[in-house]
Amino acid sequence: MKTRTARRWTWFAVICLALLGLAVWAGVWLTEHVPEHVTLVVDGEGTEIEGLHGMHWLMAGLGVLIAALVVLVVVPLALLFGLGVPLLVVAGVLVVALVCAGLLVALALSPLLLVGLGIWWLVRDRKPASTATTGTTIEA
Repeated sequence: MKTRTARRWTWFAVICLALLGLAVWAGVWLTEHVPEHVTLVVDGEGTEIEGLHGMHWLMAGLGVLIAALVVLVVVPLALLFGLGVPLLVVAGVLVVALVCAGLLVALALSPLLLVGLGIWWLVRDRKPASTATTGTTIEA
């Protein structure tokens, strides 16, 4: 399942990079075929566009590529450190709290454990287990 998801993300990244490359190529091609003086009119104000060459489109494409890579790296790391680390800290605090609670219960029940140990000492068989089957004892 994990390899299938990784494969999908890899293909998604490859397709996005191919589309970005196509956009950069189209930008470079368009700048080669644009007249020298182009006027862009927005809200009645004209702005002349001149000196727009292929390298500007290439730099813009590289800027978009770098921004996309930063987003692909920074967002998962922010989620990891923003959610993962606090959850690990909370889990660690819960484990420490449970261990402390267990030690407190053991301390509270220790008189009962001592009584049980005393009863076991009284009831247990005091004869050592003999390993010899013939009844002979070896003395040192």
